[in-house]
Amino acid sequence: RERGGHHGRGGPGGGIEHLAHPDRIDGVADRIGLDDATVKRIKDIVYDAHKEEIQLKAAMKTARVDLRRALDDDAPDRAKVMRLVERVGDAGVKHQQHRIGTMLDIRALLTPDQVKQLNQMRRERRMHRKKKRKMRRERRERREED
Repeated sequence: RERGGHHGRGGPGGGIEHLAHPDRIDGVADRIGLDDATVKRIKDIVYDAHKEEIQLKAAMKTARVDLRRALDDDAPDRAKVMRLVERVGDAGVKHQQHRIGTMLDIRALLTPDQVKQLNQMRRERRMHRKKKRKMRRERRERREED
């Protein structure tokens, strides 16, 4: 599974990741009181970011495939493998910088109170997930006891 995305637990975007997904913007905007002009600017940022993210992820995946292929050789060329490792790492850094840059661009459009509300929403979502995991674990343990 690909790591990252805009929905990582407690990631660098704080609660901003709620706004970094096109399908969630309108619902979140209503909850934190964003005006229509700000919603449009956020959507523009998010859609542009998603297009760029597609290219960045493709570069990461391509670099990984190239590395696996080089390692699969009977006698891998050490210098080539090391260059490819660096290429994989560089692609990951670019992707992370892009994600965080998008979050910062969105955050710049929000008031401090709206950022606080988003962070509270993140905490609530985290608590809810934790509670669900606990319930699933308890059900599983009860089934194992039976």
